[in-house]
Amino acid sequence: MKKPPKLKHQKKPSRLPSQLSEPNNLGSKTIEEEPKSSHTQPTGKEKFRSLLWWGWKEFWAFAGPLISVVGLYFWLRPQITVEPSVNLDPSQTLSTQLLIKNVGHVPIYNVRFGFALGGGHVYIGRMTRGDNLKPIALLSAGTAVTRALASESIDVQAPDVILNVTYVWPIIGKETTVPFHFSIKRGAAGFFLVPDLPT
Repeated sequence: MKKPPKLKHQKKPSRLPSQLSEPNNLGSKTIEEEPKSSHTQPTGKEKFRSLLWWGWKEFWAFAGPLISVVGLYFWLRPQITVEPSVNLDPSQTLSTQLLIKNVGHVPIYNVRFGFALGGGHVYIGRMTRGDNLKPIALLSAGTAVTRALASESIDVQAPDVILNVTYVWPIIGKETTVPFHFSIKRGAAGFFLVPDLPT
């Protein structure tokens, strides 16, 4: 028997240098590019807006606490009003009842009253003050009391009738005096006190 012929080994083709540098998967080839800078020069309008926003923040950083303190002061400071009320005896000059009201948001303490006649020529026929202006230890927020200037007042003439109200603030203990001015008016029924400006 004849021996089968030997198979000749074929040499594998050598790869070119250009082929060695190429990746096996052509689809995976990527092109690297230099990253572009994201920073651009701001325009004039953008600079103005940035400056305006900075100024707004700086303003409120300073003014915000100041406005808060001022607002808190006006919210917590005592406030009182004095208005004429009924006249129990119109034949007497100063018998009009005065309504004293705490219109603030905090109580006031040790409320005292002072009474004076002024503004020019003053004439007193007969007057008795009595205890109509007795003090008040505590006047809570929103409450009111009435006081009269005199228990008896006959033929009293004065351009300016003054009621001074003195009270003490809560917590800090500050004492404040507020004057309220009235004028004497005579009507068909008798005499009355009406609010007026100081003379």
